[in-house]
Amino acid sequence: MGYLSRKNRKSRKRRLAEDQLRNDNKGAFIQKLLDTVANTIYIFDIEERRFVYVNEFSRQSLGYKPSEIKAFGDEFFYKIMDPDFVHLKSDHFNEILDLKDGEVKVTNTKLRHSDGSWRWFILKESVFDRNEFGGVKQVTGTITDVTEKKETEQQLKRSLNFIDKVMNSSPFDVFVYDVQEEKNIFVNDNVIKTLGYTAKEVQEMGVSFLTKVIYPGDQEVFNKNHAKLNDLAQNVTTTFELRVVASDGTVKWLNNQISVFSRDEQGRVKEIIGIARDITEKKEAEEYLRDNIHFINKITETIPNYIFVEDVVSDKLIFSNRSLLEDFGYVEKFEDPMNVFWKIIHPDDLPILTHIKSGLKYMGDEILKGEFRLRHADGSWRWVHTVLSAFKKNTSGEVIQVIASSLDITERKEAELKLQESQHFIQSILDTSPNSIYVYDLETRSNIYSTSSPGEDLGYPSDYIKGLGNNFMAVLLHPDDFEQNFKHWEELKTMKNGEVKSVEGRLKHADGNWRWYHLRHSVFKRNVKEQVVQVIGIATDITNLKKTEHQLEESKSFITKIMEANPNVVIIHEMKTKTPIYINRYVEEILGYTPEEILSMGEDAFKTLIHPDDQPKILKHLEEFSSVDYDTSKSIEYRARDKQGNWHWGLSKDSVFEKDSEGKVTKIIAAATEITDRKKIEEEIKRLNASLEEIVETRTRELRKNQERLKHRERQLRIITNSVPALISYLDTDLKYVFANNHYYKVFNIEGIINGKHITEVLGEENYNNISAMLKRAFAGEEVTFENNFNNKNNEKVYYKLSYIPDLDNKGELKGIIIMGSDLTDRYNYEKSLEERNVELVKINSELDNFIYTASHDLKSPIVNMEGLLKSLLEEANQQCKGDINEMLNFVALSVEKLKKTIEELSEISKIQKGTENYEERIEIEDIIKDFTVEYSEQIKSSQVKISTDLTVSSIKFSQKNFRSLFYNLLSNAIKFRSPERLPIISIRSEYTSNNYVKITISDNGMGFDMRKKDKVFGMFKRLHTHVEGTGVGMYIVKRIMENASGKIEVDSKEGIGTSFRLYFPIV
Repeated sequence: MGYLSRKNRKSRKRRLAEDQLRNDNKGAFIQKLLDTVANTIYIFDIEERRFVYVNEFSRQSLGYKPSEIKAFGDEFFYKIMDPDFVHLKSDHFNEILDLKDGEVKVTNTKLRHSDGSWRWFILKESVFDRNEFGGVKQVTGTITDVTEKKETEQQLKRSLNFIDKVMNSSPFDVFVYDVQEEKNIFVNDNVIKTLGYTAKEVQEMGVSFLTKVIYPGDQEVFNKNHAKLNDLAQNVTTTFELRVVASDGTVKWLNNQISVFSRDEQGRVKEIIGIARDITEKKEAEEYLRDNIHFINKITETIPNYIFVEDVVSDKLIFSNRSLLEDFGYVEKFEDPMNVFWKIIHPDDLPILTHIKSGLKYMGDEILKGEFRLRHADGSWRWVHTVLSAFKKNTSGEVIQVIASSLDITERKEAELKLQESQHFIQSILDTSPNSIYVYDLETRSNIYSTSSPGEDLGYPSDYIKGLGNNFMAVLLHPDDFEQNFKHWEELKTMKNGEVKSVEGRLKHADGNWRWYHLRHSVFKRNVKEQVVQVIGIATDITNLKKTEHQLEESKSFITKIMEANPNVVIIHEMKTKTPIYINRYVEEILGYTPEEILSMGEDAFKTLIHPDDQPKILKHLEEFSSVDYDTSKSIEYRARDKQGNWHWGLSKDSVFEKDSEGKVTKIIAAATEITDRKKIEEEIKRLNASLEEIVETRTRELRKNQERLKHRERQLRIITNSVPALISYLDTDLKYVFANNHYYKVFNIEGIINGKHITEVLGEENYNNISAMLKRAFAGEEVTFENNFNNKNNEKVYYKLSYIPDLDNKGELKGIIIMGSDLTDRYNYEKSLEERNVELVKINSELDNFIYTASHDLKSPIVNMEGLLKSLLEEANQQCKGDINEMLNFVALSVEKLKKTIEELSEISKIQKGTENYEERIEIEDIIKDFTVEYSEQIKSSQVKISTDLTVSSIKFSQKNFRSLFYNLLSNAIKFRSPERLPIISIRSEYTSNNYVKITISDNGMGFDMRKKDKVFGMFKRLHTHVEGTGVGMYIVKRIMENASGKIEVDSKEGIGTSFRLYFPIV
């Protein structure tokens, strides 16, 4: 229809033109006709180089009037032409001159419109007129705007290029196949990549290519679907799957979707387009999934989680790997388990779960997690963690089924609670610790956590410390400590886990003084490279300790200087071991031994250095010192052997140096003066005064005596060793016995003579293996002592403390081993028996506590009734009875009051022993003292007591009731037992101790008591003074309160001077 309408319009225009030609002159008609043509038409005179004619359409196509174009002349085209085409000017001109009549020169170019835009045009030029010589004089040309066409062509080219790139970058195999000619029209790059053939191979093989690559087992599938291609309907896609073989022999699955691409003029299928998708992985996954369905089912049966699928609409259980209700103790069968499930939910969790359930329908792909409690059949509540997600949706996207996984996490919840309690406990320790505890980051060189600010400890404002930044240590650390501390901080980077490194240093306080600090560090955190990045540290102010150490060193130095300057040999003896523990340097001038050499001899020093004849009298001399006073001194003469074996006589003057708590002397100090020359003179005098015969006789007599003494000593030694209930033996270096006492024979059931027998022959392999390591150490020259057990001759287990003492000759070479063993079997049996008795005692104490508690409570009611009856009786008696009866009734009332008080105190003791009053809170000590002064104001006023306080520690964490009981008992006792000779004074002082205690000292100047009776102070119903009222349980209560709180109480007292109680409260 469009074609016919255009044809009719042309016919009408031709008729109009013919009519116009008949009516007008020829020139006017042509001019009018040219102006209506939709192209720019011009006539250009080549010889005159000007436009002869330009029609009016130039205004629309080029934006220039015909007169403007004529004015430009031959420069017009070069003014508006694209610079890329200007260089063709001469070639274009020559081609026009060569035009034949009827020939048309066509040029495509870009020209600039008068508005500045570039547009594409086609110039068609032909000969209009020739000169007399036949050369081209004028040409006529048309300029047609083809910009839209050009843009359309470029857009089409870009689209085709884009489609080609899309096809080749598609993850699918795309191909176009000519069904009629049985050849491939197009294949994208992915086909080549998938199958490994070149594009040329695919194009050339045509249908035979498909036959070649199709897996033999799927050839029938291909033939069946290929036969249907000619019958494909328009816009219908046929899909099938088959396997193909790539060039490398691998088999791949393809999903093929085939549709009509074009038809011939008869409407038959000409070309088809196919998209083949590689589904090999999908097929393998499907096969893997099938193989693992049974495995997954087994997993759901064995994992601890409860897996179930619920229908959201009907609230019915569709699937469950096992019954949660059965595991929770509900053994009966339920027709509707979900209904039972909702009934056992904890009331506090039910609203939240109900809200979640109401929104399941619209949860989409969201995964919900939650924790809630379910009631077990035994009544306990169990925590359950559940993860919920959509399992099935309807066509509207609403969730109709959900799948859930639930796990019993009760144990984890309980562990989390314990962890929170533990963390709270740790934080409490950190908050109350007197030390500064911090975590330091080695990379940022700053604290990431600290219980206290360094600035606060050193008296600086926090802004000042922050301003120092990483220069904190460099500015405040003492210069002498810088190198040591720098080395310490560098060593922290290579610390091992569990290792602790410490360093000391001085930091400058804001008041200008240097304060000593002790730092201890260990690894807190490592990075992924296992490098130490954070350490935890404890900083302790040890300034006072350093001062004390310095004073102690000065004191020791002073004493040592005095000792060393003494012209006598000064010795301090340990009484228990009979060994020296200190000797001054002067001994080296006399005996040639250094003090260190003698001290290293230990117990052997006595036997090595002291003359054998003098040893007994020295031992006797030492025994006489066991209970003498400090101002007692004794003298003794004896001989000591020097390093060369010479004997030196010495006169020793000994005094008490130290006693134990029982008054026994534990150490004595001796000042020994050499009297060898004096002894020599005395001997010389004797020698001169006696005749030679007497000397010979004397020497002979002495020799006999010495021989008899030696034999006697040998017999004594044998008797002693055989009578001692201990193991005594001697082994040579070949582990063979040289000697063993009777007890040794008895314990190991030795028959015959032990001498020469190997130790394994006597003890047996098992007993020898138990002690072999210690024997090796002894044979290496070390004296070892240890405890061991073995079976005796009756196969009974016996326990012994064994000592292996190396026996060295004068050259220091090992001769043998002395074995000493003391029987510990009775001690072990006693300890075991003691353990059993302790268990019985704990049980008896518990029963006694319960009895006291029950008895005190059962007696309260009758005593209160008796008290009420006496009160009524006294009121009646005052009016009707005589004075004697009233006085007797008053005595009875007083006795009842005492009995009532005693029962109350018994009840109090029971509570303390049971530990019922153990709630701790922060207590201000000053407040307790004020409360006491108010409640005991009458006693304080009447006794004129003065109470002074010095509270370095102002508050303490303790049971309020128990703390009040402590103070009231001690302060009231201080008033009660005041001295009648002076006004009473009570002082209360609190302070921190170095071993993590708060010490509170309550002292008075009262009557005091004999410290030998101090054990009675804390006994139940024990009283040291009977001149005032009391039950004798107050101090027992004080002691029990302190012991129950892991504290302790100490007392010092002097009769007639006063008493001081020290309470030690552990810092929590």
